Amino acid sequence: MAGRFDIRLDAGDGVARLQRLIADNPRKLKRAQDRVYRKLNTFVTREILRACSKATGIPQNRFATMARVFNSVYTDEAFWSGLKFWVGTQPIPVHRLGTVVWTHRRLGNNSRMKGARVGRTTYPGTWQWPQGKTGAAVMQRSGQFGRNGNSRLEKIERVDIPIHDPVSAALDAAGPEIINRFLTLLQQEINYALNHER
Repeated sequence: MAGRFDIRLDAGDGVARLQRLIADNPRKLKRAQDRVYRKLNTFVTREILRACSKATGIPQNRFATMARVFNSVYTDEAFWSGLKFWVGTQPIPVHRLGTVVWTHRRLGNNSRMKGARVGRTTYPGTWQWPQGKTGAAVMQRSGQFGRNGNSRLEKIERVDIPIHDPVSAALDAAGPEIINRFLTLLQQEINYALNHER
């Protein structure tokens, strides 16, 4: 049996709330934007350090202490708003990764050089060079001759870890995850600003 439904709504409170939301939007949305950038800054810094560490095998704390990642948050309304990240990809000298230890291999009465060890990694055929601006360096023979104008002296060079290619690939791979995180944070903060923030 069909009946008649009578629904009455008092929209006065809803309209008033909507008018307040529209009036408060610029202030609330600006605060929401600041929260998004602050949270995204922390997330991106952590993800960049994690990706760089995984790609190169260098601990995250070493990247952080060597100032390989810089970030800035811009929220100037007159210019633009956003995050800026800089990641240094110059080769890293291995002596910057930990304490250099000169390891020996004991063979009876003979003691032979096994190589310089930094952290948990041993670099065969290298040795510790005690003079250096940032501490004892790890050096190796280059295979090229002509040091100091003498054709019989082999050139020596500092041992570096090239990180540009693995770090670039890791950052490219982390891009979609960062964008997804930004969209999620933006949605959450706008929802909070419009529905819960006072």
